[in-house]
Amino acid sequence: DKKYALPYRVIDAVVEHFVQFKNETRELPVKWHQSLLVFSQRYKNNLSAQQKEGIKQVMRVHSHYAITPEIRRELFSQQSQNDASMLSAKLSTTSQRLDQIMP
Repeated sequence: DKKYALPYRVIDAVVEHFVQFKNETRELPVKWHQSLLVFSQRYKNNLSAQQKEGIKQVMRVHSHYAITPEIRRELFSQQSQNDASMLSAKLSTTSQRLDQIMP
């Protein structure tokens, strides 16, 4: 249950792994859906809009009655947008402080 800070290229590779299943015709196991949910919960703030859109397209093809709504909620809820806004505000504040310290 630890959240590891993954490099962006690793996150990109994981997203690409999930997106590749868009063309898969067989039914995916529950573990696959659970993995996508956990990944979405932990790294939602590190995903670009394009990556989220790719995951959304996969969920349109492969859905699980209980897990897919949770993934959607994680990736596309107002809370995840608020988290991104808070992160942006923190970065701005940090940048301003650095400007004050280092003229």
